Amino acid sequence: MRKRILPIAVITALIVCILCFAGCGSDSETPSDTAATVEATQLFKNKEKTFDYGYIACYANPQNDENPDNPDNLYGIMDSQDKVIVKPEYESVYPIVKNRFVVRKRVDDFMQSALIDNKENFIIPFFIGEIRQTGVLAPEGTPPILVIEPLGGKIRFVNTDGEQIIPLEFDSASIHQYNGFFFGSKNTEAGETLYVYDYNGKEICVLNNGDYAELRELEHGYTLLIGNNNNWLKFGLKNSSGKVIIPCKYEEIKVVGADRIVAFDGELESLIETSNVANMFDGDGKQLTKDGEFARIFFDDGDKIGIGCQSATIGAYEPEFWLIDLNGKAESGKYDSIDKDADGNFVCKKGDQTETIKSVK
Repeated sequence: MRKRILPIAVITALIVCILCFAGCGSDSETPSDTAATVEATQLFKNKEKTFDYGYIACYANPQNDENPDNPDNLYGIMDSQDKVIVKPEYESVYPIVKNRFVVRKRVDDFMQSALIDNKENFIIPFFIGEIRQTGVLAPEGTPPILVIEPLGGKIRFVNTDGEQIIPLEFDSASIHQYNGFFFGSKNTEAGETLYVYDYNGKEICVLNNGDYAELRELEHGYTLLIGNNNNWLKFGLKNSSGKVIIPCKYEEIKVVGADRIVAFDGELESLIETSNVANMFDGDGKQLTKDGEFARIFFDDGDKIGIGCQSATIGAYEPEFWLIDLNGKAESGKYDSIDKDADGNFVCKKGDQTETIKSVK
C-alpha cells in the first residue's frame, strides 16, 4: 500500500491554522483586561516613590530612558528585594493592602481601572471609571472599603476581594474621614436620601433631607448628632438633658470643656478658604463669637487658652493666628503661625521672631 503524502502547501496551511488556534485559546484575556504594553528592554526603579508593605515603584519606556518623569513611562511595582510584583504596563498603579493593587490605563481617551492581586490576576476587571478607597480612619488591621465608580453608572462599595459589602448601589458617595464613616446617596423625588455606614460597612442610619440621628456620645455628657442638611451630612449637638443645643449645620464639632464647644463649617483641610467659619458656644448652645470672626478655632480639652485663626484674604497669602480665651477674646497679638511644643506651650512666630507662651489649664 502506498502512503499518502500531503503536499507541502497543505502542511504549511495546517501549521498556520494550529498556531492561530493556539493563540485564540480560552485562557487568553479579553481586550478589556489587557494592559498597555511598552517596547522596552530595561526596567528602572523609582527609589523616591515607595509604598507601604515594602513596595517600590518601577517604570519602563520605549526610549529605555532612566527618567521617572518621562511622559512615555508605564508603571509597575517591585518589592524590597527588587522582585517585580506588577509589571510596568500601566499609567498608574498603587497598593491598597498587601497583594492588592489598583491599576489604571487609558483607552480611547477614557481612563479605565482594575483591581489585581500579586499574581496579576484580575479581581475586578478593567472598566471605565475609578476605584478609590473610602479613606475612613479605620482601626489598624481593618481592611479598607473600596468605592467602585463606573463612568455614568451606579456606585457600589466592595472589599479588597471585590465582594460587594453593601447590597445597594448609589448615585453618589463620599466619606467623612475624621468621624470614621462613609455614606452613599440615592436620588429621590424629595431630594437625596443618605445612607451612612461605619468602616465595617454596618449601617448607622438612613437620612432624608431634614432628618437627623444620634451618632455617638462625647465628653461631658454631650451627644454628637448627624443630619441631612440640604442633601449633605452635617453635625449638631445634644446636651445631657437631650436638648438639641447646636443644629446639624456644621462640618465638625469638638467639645473642649464642660461648657464650651467649638463648631466649624467649611474646608477642614484648608486654612486659606475665605468661606471657612468657626464659632464657640457655651453649654446651653449660646453662640459666643460672631460669624466671620474666626476661620478656625483650636482648643484642647481643659485648656483655658486656645488658638484663633483668620483665613487669608484676597491679596494676602497667609492666614493669621492669635491666642484667645474661652469666650473668643484675644489674649495676644497676631502671628504668622502658632504651634504647641511637647510641654503644651504655644510657640508663636512672626517673621524671624519666635516667642513661647505658657499654656493655661
